[in-house]
Amino acid sequence: TTRRTTTTTTTTTRRRTATTTTRAAGTGPPPPVWPQAWNATTAKVYPASTADGHVWWRKFYYDWNDGIDGGSARFDYYDRYFGYDPANAGPTAPLNCTVLFAHNALYTFRPATRRCRVVLRGIRSIARDWLRDAVFYQHTTFRGMAVDEWRLKASDEPGGPVTGVVQYYARRDALNTPVAFSSRNQGTGRTDLFDYVVGPQQPSLFAIPSYCHGAPDDDPAANCPPFP
Repeated sequence: TTRRTTTTTTTTTRRRTATTTTRAAGTGPPPPVWPQAWNATTAKVYPASTADGHVWWRKFYYDWNDGIDGGSARFDYYDRYFGYDPANAGPTAPLNCTVLFAHNALYTFRPATRRCRVVLRGIRSIARDWLRDAVFYQHTTFRGMAVDEWRLKASDEPGGPVTGVVQYYARRDALNTPVAFSSRNQGTGRTDLFDYVVGPQQPSLFAIPSYCHGAPDDDPAANCPPFP
Protein backbone atom coordinates (compact mmCIF):
# COMPACT_ATOMS: atom_id res chain seq x y z
CA THR A 1 0.00 0.00 0.00
CA THR A 2 1.41 3.35 -0.97
CA ARG A 3 1.31 6.04 1.66
CA ARG A 4 1.44 9.65 0.53
CA THR A 5 2.18 12.73 2.58
CA THR A 6 1.84 15.91 0.55
CA THR A 7 3.30 19.17 1.77
CA THR A 8 1.06 21.94 0.50
CA THR A 9 3.31 24.78 1.58
CA THR A 10 4.98 26.31 -1.49
CA THR A 11 8.47 27.70 -1.05
CA THR A 12 9.51 30.63 -3.24
CA THR A 13 12.17 32.03 -0.97
CA ARG A 14 15.73 30.77 -1.27
CA ARG A 15 16.65 31.62 2.28
CA ARG A 16 16.35 29.15 5.10
CA THR A 17 13.06 29.64 6.96
CA ALA A 18 13.51 27.64 10.14
CA THR A 19 12.36 29.18 13.42
CA THR A 20 13.51 27.76 16.73
CA THR A 21 10.84 27.01 19.31
CA THR A 22 12.72 24.87 21.83
CA ARG A 23 16.18 23.42 22.09
CA ALA A 24 17.25 20.26 23.84
CA ALA A 25 20.53 19.26 22.21
CA GLY A 26 21.49 15.63 22.65
CA THR A 27 18.11 14.52 23.96
CA GLY A 28 14.92 13.62 22.16
CA PRO A 29 13.85 11.14 19.48
CA PRO A 30 16.37 8.95 17.67
CA PRO A 31 17.34 9.93 14.11
CA PRO A 32 15.05 8.77 11.31
CA VAL A 33 15.64 5.59 9.33
CA TRP A 34 14.48 5.90 5.75
CA PRO A 35 11.80 3.51 4.42
CA GLN A 36 12.92 0.74 2.08
CA ALA A 37 11.51 2.59 -0.93
CA TRP A 38 10.07 6.05 -1.58
CA ASN A 39 10.19 9.08 -3.83
CA ALA A 40 9.82 12.82 -3.48
CA THR A 41 9.98 16.08 -5.39
CA THR A 42 12.97 18.10 -4.23
CA ALA A 43 14.28 21.63 -4.66
CA LYS A 44 18.06 21.79 -4.57
CA VAL A 45 18.95 25.37 -3.62
CA TYR A 46 22.50 26.23 -4.71
CA PRO A 47 24.08 27.85 -2.88
CA ALA A 48 21.90 27.88 0.23
CA SER A 49 23.51 30.96 1.73
CA THR A 50 22.40 33.55 -0.84
CA ALA A 51 19.02 34.96 -1.77
CA ASP A 52 19.80 34.68 -5.49
CA GLY A 53 20.93 31.05 -5.37
CA HIS A 54 19.97 28.78 -8.25
CA VAL A 55 17.17 26.23 -7.71
CA TRP A 56 17.37 22.84 -9.37
CA TRP A 57 14.06 20.98 -9.27
CA ARG A 58 14.57 17.24 -8.98
CA LYS A 59 12.65 14.02 -8.69
CA PHE A 60 14.28 11.63 -6.23
CA TYR A 61 13.65 7.88 -6.30
CA TYR A 62 14.98 5.49 -3.67
CA ASP A 63 14.96 1.72 -3.23
CA TRP A 64 17.33 0.25 -0.67
CA ASN A 65 16.23 -3.33 -1.50
CA ASP A 66 17.84 -4.64 1.69
CA GLY A 67 21.21 -3.44 0.42
CA ILE A 68 21.30 -5.94 -2.47
CA ASP A 69 23.74 -4.68 -5.13
CA GLY A 70 24.35 -1.66 -2.90
CA GLY A 71 20.78 -0.39 -3.13
CA SER A 72 19.56 2.17 -5.67
CA ALA A 73 18.90 5.90 -5.77
CA ARG A 74 18.16 8.23 -8.64
CA PHE A 75 18.16 12.04 -8.90
CA ASP A 76 16.53 13.48 -12.03
CA TYR A 77 17.43 17.15 -12.59
CA TYR A 78 15.11 19.53 -14.45
CA ASP A 79 15.75 23.05 -15.72
CA ARG A 80 12.74 24.48 -13.92
CA TYR A 81 9.89 23.46 -11.65
CA PHE A 82 8.25 20.74 -13.67
CA GLY A 83 4.84 20.18 -12.12
CA TYR A 84 3.88 16.60 -11.51
CA ASP A 85 0.97 14.45 -12.55
CA PRO A 86 1.54 10.99 -11.04
CA ALA A 87 -1.63 9.62 -12.66
CA ASN A 88 -0.54 10.46 -16.17
CA ALA A 89 2.71 11.64 -17.73
CA GLY A 90 4.72 12.42 -14.60
CA PRO A 91 7.15 15.36 -14.81
CA THR A 92 6.16 17.90 -17.46
CA ALA A 93 9.50 19.62 -18.13
CA PRO A 94 12.48 18.23 -20.08
CA LEU A 95 14.91 16.13 -18.09
CA ASN A 96 18.33 17.77 -17.98
CA CYS A 97 20.47 15.05 -16.43
CA THR A 98 20.47 12.18 -13.95
CA VAL A 99 22.60 10.99 -11.05
CA LEU A 100 22.20 7.24 -10.52
CA PHE A 101 23.43 4.92 -7.79
CA ALA A 102 22.98 1.35 -9.01
CA HIS A 103 24.84 -1.97 -8.96
CA ASN A 104 27.56 -0.63 -6.65
CA ALA A 105 28.49 2.23 -8.95
CA LEU A 106 27.69 5.92 -9.41
CA TYR A 107 26.75 7.25 -12.85
CA THR A 108 25.84 10.62 -14.28
CA PHE A 109 24.21 10.84 -17.69
CA ARG A 110 22.30 13.10 -20.05
CA PRO A 111 19.56 11.35 -22.03
CA ALA A 112 19.25 14.10 -24.67
CA THR A 113 22.86 13.70 -25.78
CA ARG A 114 23.36 10.09 -24.66
CA ARG A 115 26.50 11.03 -22.76
CA CYS A 116 27.39 9.04 -19.65
CA ARG A 117 30.12 9.06 -17.06
CA VAL A 118 31.06 6.39 -14.50
CA VAL A 119 31.91 8.59 -11.52
CA LEU A 120 32.80 5.89 -8.98
CA ARG A 121 32.86 2.10 -8.84
CA GLY A 122 32.47 -0.01 -5.73
CA ILE A 123 30.19 2.51 -4.01
CA ARG A 124 26.84 1.78 -2.40
CA SER A 125 23.74 3.91 -2.53
CA ILE A 126 22.60 6.00 0.43
CA ALA A 127 22.01 3.64 3.36
CA ARG A 128 18.63 3.73 5.08
CA ASP A 129 20.36 4.51 8.38
CA TRP A 130 22.80 7.11 7.08
CA LEU A 131 21.70 9.37 9.96
CA ARG A 132 22.52 6.80 12.65
CA ASP A 133 25.24 8.98 14.19
CA ALA A 134 23.19 12.17 14.05
CA VAL A 135 22.45 13.97 17.31
CA PHE A 136 19.03 15.39 18.09
CA TYR A 137 19.33 19.16 18.17
CA GLN A 138 15.93 20.78 18.66
CA HIS A 139 12.18 20.92 18.17
CA THR A 140 11.57 23.75 15.74
CA THR A 141 9.45 24.92 12.81
CA PHE A 142 10.43 24.85 9.14
CA ARG A 143 8.25 26.25 6.33
CA GLY A 144 5.53 26.62 8.95
CA MET A 145 5.60 22.94 9.98
CA ALA A 146 6.49 21.45 13.36
CA VAL A 147 9.70 19.49 12.83
CA ASP A 148 12.58 17.86 14.64
CA GLU A 149 16.15 18.75 13.71
CA TRP A 150 19.17 16.47 13.88
CA ARG A 151 22.78 17.37 13.16
CA LEU A 152 25.36 15.03 11.72
CA LYS A 153 29.08 15.65 11.59
CA ALA A 154 30.25 14.64 8.14
CA SER A 155 33.54 13.99 6.36
CA ASP A 156 34.62 13.71 2.74
CA GLU A 157 35.61 10.06 3.21
CA PRO A 158 34.62 7.35 5.72
CA GLY A 159 36.73 7.81 8.82
CA GLY A 160 38.17 11.07 7.51
CA PRO A 161 38.27 14.43 9.27
CA VAL A 162 35.03 16.31 9.86
CA THR A 163 34.49 18.81 7.05
CA GLY A 164 31.02 20.07 7.92
CA VAL A 165 27.68 19.44 9.56
CA VAL A 166 24.49 18.17 7.92
CA GLN A 167 21.26 19.61 9.30
CA TYR A 168 18.27 17.31 8.79
CA TYR A 169 14.63 18.28 9.36
CA ALA A 170 11.70 15.86 9.58
CA ARG A 171 8.07 16.39 10.52
CA ARG A 172 6.94 15.15 13.88
CA ASP A 173 4.64 12.48 12.46
CA ALA A 174 4.55 8.69 12.25
CA LEU A 175 6.55 8.67 9.00
CA ASN A 176 9.26 11.11 10.05
CA THR A 177 8.43 12.82 6.76
CA PRO A 178 11.61 14.50 5.51
CA VAL A 179 11.30 18.25 5.03
CA ALA A 180 14.83 19.46 4.28
CA PHE A 181 18.49 18.77 4.80
CA SER A 182 21.63 20.78 4.19
CA SER A 183 24.77 19.73 2.41
CA ARG A 184 27.73 19.17 4.68
CA ASN A 185 29.22 22.38 3.25
CA GLN A 186 26.47 25.01 3.47
CA GLY A 187 27.84 26.76 0.39
CA THR A 188 26.99 23.77 -1.81
CA GLY A 189 23.30 23.91 -1.13
CA ARG A 190 20.25 22.73 0.74
CA THR A 191 17.54 20.32 -0.36
CA ASP A 192 13.86 20.91 0.40
CA LEU A 193 11.48 17.96 -0.07
CA PHE A 194 7.83 17.89 -1.17
CA ASP A 195 5.26 15.27 -2.20
CA TYR A 196 6.78 12.45 -0.16
CA VAL A 197 5.46 9.06 -1.31
CA VAL A 198 6.38 5.81 0.43
CA GLY A 199 6.07 2.56 -1.51
CA PRO A 200 7.66 0.29 -4.14
CA GLN A 201 9.45 1.97 -7.06
CA GLN A 202 9.58 0.88 -10.69
CA PRO A 203 12.75 -1.24 -11.18
CA SER A 204 13.26 0.36 -14.60
CA LEU A 205 14.08 3.64 -12.86
CA PHE A 206 17.36 2.13 -11.70
CA ALA A 207 18.35 0.45 -14.96
CA ILE A 208 21.71 1.56 -16.34
CA PRO A 209 21.23 3.11 -19.82
CA SER A 210 22.75 1.12 -22.67
CA TYR A 211 25.00 4.04 -23.66
CA CYS A 212 26.61 3.89 -20.19
CA HIS A 213 28.15 0.49 -20.88
CA GLY A 214 31.78 1.14 -21.69
CA ALA A 215 31.42 4.84 -20.84
CA PRO A 216 34.58 6.67 -19.69
CA ASP A 217 35.22 7.59 -16.08
CA ASP A 218 35.72 11.24 -16.98
CA ASP A 219 33.43 12.91 -19.51
CA PRO A 220 32.68 16.56 -18.66
CA ALA A 221 29.79 16.55 -21.14
CA ALA A 222 28.03 14.01 -18.92
CA ASN A 223 28.43 15.87 -15.63
CA CYS A 224 25.39 16.30 -13.44
CA PRO A 225 24.14 18.52 -11.87
CA PRO A 226 25.16 21.23 -14.32
CA PHE A 227 25.45 24.06 -11.83
CA PRO A 228 25.73 27.49 -13.46
